[in-house]
Amino acid sequence: METQQLIAQIEALPEQARVTIEQLVLLLGQQGFPAKMPPIMRAATPLTDEEKQVEQTEQAGWETRTDITDGATYIHNVRRGLRQP
Repeated sequence: METQQLIAQIEALPEQARVTIEQLVLLLGQQGFPAKMPPIMRAATPLTDEEKQVEQTEQAGWETRTDITDGATYIHNVRRGLRQP
């Protein structure tokens, strides 16, 4: 549903803005940055030393994002009327 809403908003923009957005999306697609996966989705094979260091770096990033679920629960409860903002 969010995708359809974004498409509708983009289509409502002037032609030049749509062209700029399209160019930005294509440019971001060409940059080729490494995708990060949650640790639970990793393969079960032993890691090399380099992979262990990369995993430690990525794991630290995921650990700092644990507050997201609390915020999502809060927003969900506010929308359901179970909590006041």
